[in-house]
Amino acid sequence: MLPLYLVGQPAIYAQTESGSSSQPETVAESVDDTESVEVEEDKAIEQITVTGSRIKRDEFTANSPVTVITRERSALAGLLDTSDILQGSTIAAGQQIDDSFSGFVTDGGPGANSVSLRGLGAQRTLVLVNGKRWGPSGVRGAVNSVDLSALPSSIVSRVEILKDGASSVYGADAVAGVINVITRERADGLQLNATSSLPLEGGGETYNMDAVWGVIGEDWSFNIGADFARQNELVETDRDFSKCETLPRITDQDGDGTIDNRDPVTGEELCFGAIYGLVTSPFGFARYDPSLTPGSTPANPNFDFDINGAFGIPYFTTVDEGPLDNQGGFYRDTRSPEIAQMISESERFSLTSFAEKDIELFGRTSTVYYEAYYNKRETTAIGGYQQLFPLVPASNPTNPFGTNGPLAAFGGFAVQPVMMSWNVLRPGTEIDVERGNLFVGMKGDLTENWTYDGYIGVNKSEGTYRAQRILSDRLFASLDSVIDGNGNLVCRDAAGNPGCVAANWFSEDALLNGNLPQAHLDYIRKDTVGETEYSGSQLALSLGGPLFKTWAGQAQAVFGIEYRSEKIDDRPDIEAQRDNIFSTTAAGITAGKDTVREAYAEFEFPLAENAPFAEDITLNLAARYTDYDSFGDDVTSRMQLNWQVNPTLRLRATNGTSFRAPDLYEQFLGDQTGFQSGLLDPCVNYGDSLRPGDPIYDNCASLGLAPDFGSDGVPGIRTVTGGNPDLKAETSDSTTVGFVLTPSDTNFSFAVNYFDIELENSVASPTVGFVVGDCYTSPGFTSPFCDRIAPRNSEGNLTDIDASLLNVGVERSRGYDFDLVYTKAFSTFDLTVDMTATNIREQYQELLGDEFQLEGNWGFPRWTGQLDLIANYKDWRFFWGMDYLSSSKEDPVFDPDTDNRDRFNSTSATMYHNMSVRYTSPNEWEVIASLRNVFDKQPPLVSDGQNSDSATRVFNTLPGVGYDLIGRTVVLQFSKAF
Repeated sequence: MLPLYLVGQPAIYAQTESGSSSQPETVAESVDDTESVEVEEDKAIEQITVTGSRIKRDEFTANSPVTVITRERSALAGLLDTSDILQGSTIAAGQQIDDSFSGFVTDGGPGANSVSLRGLGAQRTLVLVNGKRWGPSGVRGAVNSVDLSALPSSIVSRVEILKDGASSVYGADAVAGVINVITRERADGLQLNATSSLPLEGGGETYNMDAVWGVIGEDWSFNIGADFARQNELVETDRDFSKCETLPRITDQDGDGTIDNRDPVTGEELCFGAIYGLVTSPFGFARYDPSLTPGSTPANPNFDFDINGAFGIPYFTTVDEGPLDNQGGFYRDTRSPEIAQMISESERFSLTSFAEKDIELFGRTSTVYYEAYYNKRETTAIGGYQQLFPLVPASNPTNPFGTNGPLAAFGGFAVQPVMMSWNVLRPGTEIDVERGNLFVGMKGDLTENWTYDGYIGVNKSEGTYRAQRILSDRLFASLDSVIDGNGNLVCRDAAGNPGCVAANWFSEDALLNGNLPQAHLDYIRKDTVGETEYSGSQLALSLGGPLFKTWAGQAQAVFGIEYRSEKIDDRPDIEAQRDNIFSTTAAGITAGKDTVREAYAEFEFPLAENAPFAEDITLNLAARYTDYDSFGDDVTSRMQLNWQVNPTLRLRATNGTSFRAPDLYEQFLGDQTGFQSGLLDPCVNYGDSLRPGDPIYDNCASLGLAPDFGSDGVPGIRTVTGGNPDLKAETSDSTTVGFVLTPSDTNFSFAVNYFDIELENSVASPTVGFVVGDCYTSPGFTSPFCDRIAPRNSEGNLTDIDASLLNVGVERSRGYDFDLVYTKAFSTFDLTVDMTATNIREQYQELLGDEFQLEGNWGFPRWTGQLDLIANYKDWRFFWGMDYLSSSKEDPVFDPDTDNRDRFNSTSATMYHNMSVRYTSPNEWEVIASLRNVFDKQPPLVSDGQNSDSATRVFNTLPGVGYDLIGRTVVLQFSKAF
């Protein structure tokens, strides 16, 4: 195959012409509408459909900016997974959910990967496969987007990313753009591929093997493929930057000349993990010390004159409040980083099959086809060991501060032992997800010029999530214990709690080693199982062809109808539904369904041809009527203008409306509970800084709360988040304006596109701080958000806050995309230079009256870019790629009552380098060797306690925003055709 460079022509890499069984192979070598293409010289390029429009074209023109990422280009960059390819693109802004969030509650559950274009959220990015919708998949109630891990990379030919809002063409969800994954649907013979990704520091290795076999007949084709992939875990201790939780600071907090978060002996930053080996006592925190046996004297340096001396309580001493927050051997968890994952462990198995058969129908050629996809994912997600701190009644005989000890005269005290769960609970969550998509359709010619394409599709995802948990009712029944007549520790109400087994949570083995008697564990533990099912069906039919001739050419049109139905049914374990899992959130059943019916039309009118200053002008108009059972109906529209001024300059502009009806989880999410700091209560110590007449002061006083309320501490506030069937649909306006330069007699193309997307009525969950703040700053509790706050308890503390989903405000993303391609054929080799970049000018949110400018903040660097250099020499191809992220920063956090900034709040500009070499043998085998992150650049460190509205700090850095967590990695790929 000889290279044919269509310099300055737009992306043409999409679905092939309807009814054709002998389409030429096209392989895009770069991005946007400046791609180079390899085609067989003796084959004519036929009409195709480009993502962004449903009208087929016989000229390589595109109204919308489309980025094309080919399989080969991704392979040369050492990217093996579809999620890595998409999340690493320059228009994927904000924090992307990937496998580095294995220990967190995320949409779709652990192991699910999603992509957010323009930083507007994965639920506002439409993902298609061969132009067809896939259903969401995952576990738990918040399933709302396509899980990219369900797409085996072995079948992907290329990915097309439409950088326009396109609800009028593709329906709801296409607010920020459309991702269309194009698969390799035809194969002749057997193809075997094996790949591996091997980080040089170890951990996070991936292995993949796939095989595709197919046959192509005279008027039919069939193929089947299998793909197996394994990803090893990467734990925090595998990398120096994450081996322990640090709080990096840049100033001396106490004025002694030393940065306070550094060890005074080694000078290294200290680990700040979860503490254990403590009890909350009437003396404050007290730690367990096995040397403080009964009768200990002040000769023991840890002797406490109150606990051990005045009251004679053994084994415990007060915490030494030294200059370092975690000084001492019992202050941090040194074991969790050994199992806490930065990258989760998973295995995936996929089967795919495609077939088509040409038939004669009404005297013309039609093609019957199917596309079948099956995928199974098994993920083990471990965020570390759980911290356990049950409240042990004062009457419990093992409570050293209770009514059975020296403090009995004071009525005893109920206290909390603080221990870690390394020998109590099996850590982590196990996820199994099976999902399938099947499409059966027919496409062909209705008349000489009009074509049709119709299909039906079904999708189903079944997932389970398993975790070992402690049951609250059994735990507290076992802690309500007494000594029986034989001197044994037994449950007080053994008759009411059959099988109850009591245990001592204050022993050395429990507090320091995490060991509890097996019989006790068998009683209080349960292997919980939740199940999630997401299913859907769809029907689509489109008709397209010429309408009439104008003075400038042929007018075209496409008409279509679509029907979709989706259903979710998530059933957490019954104990989660009962809110009976200790120190873990509760979850209700999420169940609901929705149906949408749509009709759309797209028209294209040539306005000028071969005129002065207008070699070609084309106007494209599209409209869609949508009717949801849940939302109601609406109409969206789009107008595009494509103006080829001369052979060098092409102008294009798009303006359209979009809307997104609330998805199933946003409407029907069962109540999920969580906890926030009690210090968010506006009434805590309200008399210190407020005076009568202030709404907060007056509101708190009206509740009978003292001005120093909460000075001794307040408990956490429970939040309840659920769906909202009364949500309004999100609406948006999208504008794109750009130009393409293709100077004649050069192999150079340059494209610039300005984008502006504004979203209204965005759906989100209000924070606890906003709900209570808006309520308590309103005179006489007149804010409507006061209805979301439950009555205070008998001690005056806040209890439940309703943080259910609602329409919260406006979001806007505005900026520029730049694309450049230059090709040059030298006497001995060919060179390609390919650059793409995005400049964010504004990333804005207005949520319930609060305004946030996010551009330049964590996760939204003002500039992101990719530059690839490719050289071809005989059977060899050499690649050097560079990925760039500009600096980012948050508003600084200052020391109390000073202007002394003490935390790292910024990241410097970062550049990653990747290189590879490919050899293609005449004997139909190929090998690619790549080195990613050539210079082993580490991710930037940012401080804990540094506020951010745009990204979450984990592992001392910012995962999911483009920084490499793995380090220098060797990637090997081998393929052989038979």
